[in-house]
Amino acid sequence: MARKGWNVVVSNHRGLGGVSITSDCLYNGGWTEDVREVINYLHRKYPKAPMFCVGTSIGANILVKYLGEEGESTPLAGAASICSPWDLVVCDRFISRKLVQRFYDKALAFGLKGYAKLHQPVLARLANWEGIKKSRSIREFDHHATCIVAKYETVDTYYRRCSSASFVGNVSVPLLCISALDDPLCTREAIPWDECRANKNIVLATTQNGGHLAFFQGLTAGKLWWVGAVSEFLCALHDSSYMHQQKILLRT
Repeated sequence: MARKGWNVVVSNHRGLGGVSITSDCLYNGGWTEDVREVINYLHRKYPKAPMFCVGTSIGANILVKYLGEEGESTPLAGAASICSPWDLVVCDRFISRKLVQRFYDKALAFGLKGYAKLHQPVLARLANWEGIKKSRSIREFDHHATCIVAKYETVDTYYRRCSSASFVGNVSVPLLCISALDDPLCTREAIPWDECRANKNIVLATTQNGGHLAFFQGLTAGKLWWVGAVSEFLCALHDSSYMHQQKILLRT
């Protein structure tokens, strides 16, 4: 998008991208306040610029949940969700089902513990540090860290309240959703098929292959298919006079 001349802003989750955590708040799968702050700041700074947002993986879940929470109040003109987990309860059950998924589960838990180690002074004070160090799965990490910091009663409570599938019906801007049916992390069983069909603002695109955020193209795998698809979608929205007229009417 930058090569096409668009102004691009990248928002990292708290504590990632080499940025220290400076408050008693960590990101999680349903924490929409940070993306809301970024979007509102950009809208205030550039009130006449149409804004679009792309979320990937857990960021896609956060984006769709944000769109559902905001409804017609969002200043976004359109968005794209790539490989969202959709339903965190279903994905949690899925990732512990088979050997391959359990491998991914352990690998992601290892990454989360690395994230925790970067911010040990904060997490050791707010969460169960000994439990975090012993975590062997995402669920165990969420039990010892995420739920305590975010004040969720149980892991399943956290997963249910933060699943974007429950917010799909209230999405009020054009939204492209891409999921691979062979995704080893975000199972097809979690995709809210009926809810997406019922919302005229949503285009749900599923592919037989693609894995999790892969969709490699060519013999050298030098390109990602979903990037081109999102670019085409956003450019079509940007060039649509009807879309801009509709957003103006919503704001009045």
